[in-house]
Amino acid sequence: MWTSATNAAAVALSSARLDLRSATPWLREGAFAADSAQLAEIAEAVDVLPLAASALVKAYSPRADADDQFAEAPAVAWTCCGDACGSVYAPDTTVAEAVVRAGNPISARLSSARGGCAAGPALAEWLGALEASSARRVLDADAYVTAGNARASASLGWHIDDVDVLLVMLRGSKRFRVAGRAIGSAIEVTHRLVAGDAIYIPNGWWHEVFTPEFAISINTW
Repeated sequence: MWTSATNAAAVALSSARLDLRSATPWLREGAFAADSAQLAEIAEAVDVLPLAASALVKAYSPRADADDQFAEAPAVAWTCCGDACGSVYAPDTTVAEAVVRAGNPISARLSSARGGCAAGPALAEWLGALEASSARRVLDADAYVTAGNARASASLGWHIDDVDVLLVMLRGSKRFRVAGRAIGSAIEVTHRLVAGDAIYIPNGWWHEVFTPEFAISINTW
């Protein structure tokens, strides 16, 4: 059911080898190791990204527990779009500053199928290469930034997504646990992802994420 490449050969994998149409989840350590400089540049762009520059920002509850059995509804502390984010913090407040101040895990829309790329040319170039190599269009790309609160995770406990998700670690680490498609499925994998690693989870698969430190990842679908 689950495919994983965690040996030395996996580090040499490029996005050209990643199947973004797979019916089952997969994990690749070092999948984007060759892109480390570009990923670091994207992470730095997220660091200084003003909330107002993102088309959609969501701050999740800092009380969210990765070990919750189910997330019945997203525990969103607040949501803002573009200039309206000035009603939450000062207009020039960055995503990273907001995460540290509030302790909330935050997601920020970086790129959208409607056009525009808030995180600059490095992300636009990387997403273009990903689309070209995978032959699959990237509809949206969000940054997930967490402050490393012992209980906080933007995944909000065990949940499923209604879209296929590719997550690439930019900085820090996240622990992923993935089960099957049925409620109560056994946990298939527990794994800690670090910068350059990638995990792909098709829609409908149960999973949760725990973030033990300040971390930035990018989710595409």
